[in-house]
Amino acid sequence: MVRPGTMVVWALVGVIMSAALLGGCGGSGDETKVPTATARIVLVDAPARQIRELHVRISAIELVNRANAAVKLLGTDDLPPDIELVGLRNSPLELGRVEVPEGFYTEARVLLSVEPNAHRLRSQDGRVHSVALTSDDPEGEVRVVRRFRVTAGEDFTLLLDFAAAASVFQPAPGEPWLIRPTVFVHALDDPMPRLGSAQGSVLDRAGEPIRPEPGTAVGVYIWRGNLEGTLVSVSEVSGDDGGFSLPALVPGDYTLTVRRSNRRWEPVGDPLPLLVNGEAANSISFRVWSGTTTRRTVTVDM
Repeated sequence: MVRPGTMVVWALVGVIMSAALLGGCGGSGDETKVPTATARIVLVDAPARQIRELHVRISAIELVNRANAAVKLLGTDDLPPDIELVGLRNSPLELGRVEVPEGFYTEARVLLSVEPNAHRLRSQDGRVHSVALTSDDPEGEVRVVRRFRVTAGEDFTLLLDFAAAASVFQPAPGEPWLIRPTVFVHALDDPMPRLGSAQGSVLDRAGEPIRPEPGTAVGVYIWRGNLEGTLVSVSEVSGDDGGFSLPALVPGDYTLTVRRSNRRWEPVGDPLPLLVNGEAANSISFRVWSGTTTRRTVTVDM
C-alpha cells in the first residue's frame, strides 16, 4: 500500500452555500467503474472549558482529489440533523461507511449548514446560545498538511477530530458566540482502529493547577513525533483543576506543548492560537498505546 499508515490533514472548514458537489468520476453514459475502498467515517471531539454542549448541523463531508474534483462522502440526508460534539469525547460517533474511489486526495472538508439557528451551545451556566458562522471566510477554507492515498480494496478509517475549544468563541462578554470550525482529519489504514487517549494536568511551579484568569485561556497542543512533526489535536485546559483530555489519539509517539493567551482570542490562522511570548510554555514527549489512557502532568512557568 502506497499510502502511509497514518496521514494527517489539518483543515479550517467553513460553510457550504449549495450542495452542488461533484462525484469525481463518470457521466450518465460511462459504464467504467473506478475501483474503491470502504471508508468508515468517525467523528470525535475534546471538551472545551466554557462549553457544556455544542450542537452543530453538518451539511456535507467530502474529499478533493488530485484533479481538484470534489468527491462527496456524506450529504445532508446521510447525516444526523443535530450532532452534540462535546459528548463525543467519551463516545465517538460513526457517521457512515462509504465507497471512496482509489487515488490521491489533497483536501478533506467538513461543511456546516448556513441555515439560521443551525448551531447552538449550552454554556457552563446552563444557558443556551445561538452560534453564528464567522463572516471572515464565507466561502470556506481548507489547508492541507499532507495528502493521502486510497488503495482499492484496502478499507480505512477517516477520523474527524472536531476541536470545539479551537472552533467556538465569544469575542467579548455579552456578544454573540461565533464558530469557525477547526477539524483534524486522520486517514488510518485500520478500518476498526483501537485508539488511545491522553489525560493530565497543567501545574505551576508551586504544584497548583493552572487556572486561567477571566479573558485568558490555556491550550494543550499535541504534535505527532516532535515539534517538527504535524499538529494533530488541541484541547483547552479546565479552569477548575488544570486538567486536559484528548480522548482519541492514534497510537504512537507525541510531543505535548502548553500555551497561554493573554489577549482576546480571535481564531485567525492556527487553531486556538494561544501564545506565551510566541513560544510554548513547556513541552514533554510521551507515547500513546492502543486501547489505553496515557496520563501526564506538565509543570509550566505562567
